[in-house]
Amino acid sequence: MAESWIKLYRKFLDWEWYGKPEMVHLFLHLLLKANSEDRKWQGMIIKRGQLVTGRNRLIEETGISERTVRTCLQRLQDTGEIEIEPSNRFSVITISNYESYQTSSSESVQQTSNESPILEPQKPKKTKEEIKAETGKRMQAFYNSLVPYLQTYPKKMIREFYDYWSETNKSGSKMKWEQAPTWVLEKRLDRWAKNDKSYNSKSNGTDSRQSNSTAEQRTANAASNITSFILDD
Repeated sequence: MAESWIKLYRKFLDWEWYGKPEMVHLFLHLLLKANSEDRKWQGMIIKRGQLVTGRNRLIEETGISERTVRTCLQRLQDTGEIEIEPSNRFSVITISNYESYQTSSSESVQQTSNESPILEPQKPKKTKEEIKAETGKRMQAFYNSLVPYLQTYPKKMIREFYDYWSETNKSGSKMKWEQAPTWVLEKRLDRWAKNDKSYNSKSNGTDSRQSNSTAEQRTANAASNITSFILDD
């Protein structure tokens, strides 16, 4: 593992937690400690992109306080960067989209000292209007990607989710979801729903009624929600 390495894109600078030094420190530590290949450990298979650790070990290895480690782990889990499988003795942490931090064998690992860097021709800078137009197209695509989930989640929750994650940076070139180092829409929606108290209270009270509805009724409701969602913007 000491000879392996990870790659880090410059878009990491736009990560929503980049302004929190302890978050950057802990997340990079987890990336570097994660297995680069499947390994056996005490009768278990710890897969590529996973690591076995515990809160006390992370405190010792990083020098971060216990309270801060706990807070950072919760934040990383809430925003989908990691998944944690706890047990009585240790936790298995999985790095979401671990492959995006790795390189294929065909990529060059390093550049020899006698090689000159290849300079690519600089592209003309885009105008503010061009940036706004391109972001608007991606924003609409993001909007459309949420429509199918109206069959699963309330329209109000989907709207709040969209409003939060479609917020752009100062230059207007990136939405908040595009700045996240990892992004799995289904997992983000699931985590959002679990943290949404109004959704949880409604879903608990309507499970029995929904189980009695027919397939035709569910289809009609979904079509109505989709139409309402589109016209509501």
